[in-house]
Amino acid sequence: ELASFAGTYRLSPIHRARVVQTDGYLQLKIDRGRQNLTPFVESDLYPLSKTQLATDISEVFLEQHVDNDKLSLVWKDTTYTLTPVDSSYTLPIEDLRAGRFEKAAQQLRTARTSGFKLDGWISRAIMEKADKLEELDRPQEALPYAKLGVELFPKSWRTHSRLAYTYE
Repeated sequence: ELASFAGTYRLSPIHRARVVQTDGYLQLKIDRGRQNLTPFVESDLYPLSKTQLATDISEVFLEQHVDNDKLSLVWKDTTYTLTPVDSSYTLPIEDLRAGRFEKAAQQLRTARTSGFKLDGWISRAIMEKADKLEELDRPQEALPYAKLGVELFPKSWRTHSRLAYTYE
């Protein structure tokens, strides 16, 4: 029964959840695709019933819906649907780092348009990619990243500064 919870899930446009079975117990890991960092949520899972698993976090649990086998993350008073994806599913930040600009840009634009708040670490990741391309003397390739930064974070002076530097 525990194995039915295991898998990789899309939690939000920028978050991935994994339920991993190790040595007979389950663990929940939620990450944002940041390189070389531990997940920002990591918890062992404990059976409450056949359809619910508790976490180490107060009032946070996983719930499997009996009628449709869907999995949800219940975080205090909010329920988030966990959409199953294959284990090769990548987040926008991972796509940016891998040079899949169009895919990442579209995902981030869609997230922003749908009202999802994009954090400053996303802005930093975009600007870091532009910086690395600039260091390699490839300003034409850095330009789309700098423009995307301004598009997604129009109130950030750093994104405008990066765009100006790239044009220069």
